[in-house]
Amino acid sequence: FAKRESEGTLWPGYFGDYALTRVVRGNGADFEKMCAWFMSFVLATDELDFDAICRRNTERLDRVEKEGRRLQERDFPHYEELSSKFGCYAGCVFSCQKLSPLGDPIGYHCVRTLYRKQEVWEGGDNAYQKFVEHWLEATLSNMMEMDRMTRQQGRMVKKAWIFDCHQLGWSAMHKDFDAKFGLDVNQYEKRCMAEVTGNLFVLNVPWFFVSTINFLMRQAVRAGLLEQRTADKI
Repeated sequence: FAKRESEGTLWPGYFGDYALTRVVRGNGADFEKMCAWFMSFVLATDELDFDAICRRNTERLDRVEKEGRRLQERDFPHYEELSSKFGCYAGCVFSCQKLSPLGDPIGYHCVRTLYRKQEVWEGGDNAYQKFVEHWLEATLSNMMEMDRMTRQQGRMVKKAWIFDCHQLGWSAMHKDFDAKFGLDVNQYEKRCMAEVTGNLFVLNVPWFFVSTINFLMRQAVRAGLLEQRTADKI
């Protein structure tokens, strides 16, 4: 902490009192689990250019605050190429302008257009890496955004998500993409994110997907890819 403070990299969204409170709550106040999680997080900050990402996200948050709006997908790297060339993020809203009645932010994702897995995968490694870079910077901004809002509102703010499955088909499944994305992104964000997600609402799920999704959620919990406390919010 002293080293980061001297370097100007003691990011409140990750190392501040509220952030550490999220770590405590996310690990059920179990001291051993808290220490293990935090050690994994510290190691994760060395695996990517974590501080550079936090610096850019701080600048983004400062900018949108001055502009009187919330963060959007277009604020993160490679949005123009990913959206125009591969059709990603169509209709998706990273943070809705209007807050919940309690003051929590709400994100909306059209699942059919959010990833465009087939198109990105067929676009080659360069396209995939750009998608990963966009996703990681957007995801890591959540801790910093929630920390700012928590300080402004004087209460622990969490982000609610709406996942719209309208017209979602089997094309949403892509074995190769899902396996690599799980390692490159899902595992990493799990090591850096603590208690920033509120309820998750899944809408317009095709009837033949309901049992499949429930099965996948149970398997994800068993495999350690999804926390039970997170699954209970869905």
